[in-house]
Amino acid sequence: MRTITKEELTKTLGQHKLWLQGKGGEKADLSGSNLSYSNLR
Repeated sequence: MRTITKEELTKTLGQHKLWLQGKGGEKADLSGSNLSYSNLR
């Protein structure tokens, strides 16, 4: 399991948001990521 940095998470979620809106981006794949100490608010 890998730990994801705040910057990586922000970038990944930004790209996922674009993907959801049909504006490019890409679907987020956080499988295998350790989000235990991530602030998801």
